[in-house]
Amino acid sequence: MIPSPLAWRAPASPTPEARSRSLQLVVGVPIRFYSRLLIGLYFIEAGILLIYAPWTAWWARNYFADAWPWIHSVMATSTCRIVVAAAGAITVAAGMTELRRALAQRFGRGTGRPGDL
Repeated sequence: MIPSPLAWRAPASPTPEARSRSLQLVVGVPIRFYSRLLIGLYFIEAGILLIYAPWTAWWARNYFADAWPWIHSVMATSTCRIVVAAAGAITVAAGMTELRRALAQRFGRGTGRPGDL
């Protein structure tokens, strides 16, 4: 006998508490802390790259700069290099802020919200 499709029920969705408990590692540290830590470190790394890259020889020997001369003329200006380096500095600051908030939340100095620190 084949069960009727109307008799089938979807499994009950877990409660938010059960969902948050399932996202914790064995040591009791939520995955959210590790993801915030990795995001902060990634922002710092990308920012340092953005600060450093415009002043290297790689910047002038770029494929896109060679393919389109107008891009090369824009990339060769110091204004473009300063703008990219400033974006890198902002990215480093965002990464440091994210690390600070993640560590403060993990070690009990706040909830990690913008107004806490």
